[in-house]
Amino acid sequence: EVENNFQEVREELLALRGHNGFQPFRQPSWSTKLPAADVGAVSHDSGDWNVFYLFLHNQRFEENCARCPKTVALIDRVAPRQYKHAFFSALNPGTHVIAHTGPTNKKLRVHLPLLGVNGSRLRVADTVQVQE
Repeated sequence: EVENNFQEVREELLALRGHNGFQPFRQPSWSTKLPAADVGAVSHDSGDWNVFYLFLHNQRFEENCARCPKTVALIDRVAPRQYKHAFFSALNPGTHVIAHTGPTNKKLRVHLPLLGVNGSRLRVADTVQVQE
């Protein structure tokens, strides 16, 4: 169902261009070895990684969710009773996200490449997926 709604999610992402709401991504300090200058830790050692939070550790960002109602409805349909942690990521070309872990393996991660991903790679453990 996520892939079937690709176009609607992409349109909501594109509508966010030029609006406030994206902010630098930060991890809890225990999850990486690169402390941030302000709070938490960074998860990239080159480039820029910004995020537009919809949910962060089950906290709903109401204003952001209101701007992406179709995406939020999709999340509610595919994970109706699950712990919610969802956001749009914006990585500049050349950004390298370092290996990092979550607090548990009880979460299912879903990545839906939407825009400007040709030639990018996603590595999970020893498996590398090249986007075309």
